[in-house]
Amino acid sequence: MEDISHDKKHWIVEAPLPYAPGKGTFKADLGRFLILVMMQTVILAGLDLGHLKFDLFTPWLVLCVLRMSPERLLFFYAVSIMIMESSSSAPKGLYLVAYGMIGILLNVVKNQISWRRTISWLYAMAGATTILGVLEVIVLYISEPTRQLGFYGLTWGSRIAISSLIIFLVPTHWLSDDWMEEGK
Repeated sequence: MEDISHDKKHWIVEAPLPYAPGKGTFKADLGRFLILVMMQTVILAGLDLGHLKFDLFTPWLVLCVLRMSPERLLFFYAVSIMIMESSSSAPKGLYLVAYGMIGILLNVVKNQISWRRTISWLYAMAGATTILGVLEVIVLYISEPTRQLGFYGLTWGSRIAISSLIIFLVPTHWLSDDWMEEGK
């Protein structure tokens, strides 16, 4: 019996781990990011889903903050901010402030939280989406105070739900504190 469990443990240790942002080369991360940009700006922008909105940049940036080196992280942050600022009708600087707040907060707390629990990932995603949503609501209210924001609540709720569902796509080897040390 012991040999079987030992062999099983040996196989698990020797199995290759799936992709993790910041773990591979810069070209691999850039390639995946360009696919994400294409999906967000071309494919999802072309779909008319009513009040259902997909936001792929926020989950990507949360993973970048938690996983990548500061140099690589700043590159992806800068490119994401430029894309969002240029493709949105929001006031200039909204995404700079929102993504900056998300990055700073996650960077401060990432070593204080156990990433072994899925709930930590859910809180990180929901918190990042909430920060972005609150800033968007403030901008919408200031620009059009008579506008009813009820439907925006549906949009915001769908974005939180979708960002949180992305957590369940995260490979299980990330649900540990060990991977935090691998990328450094």
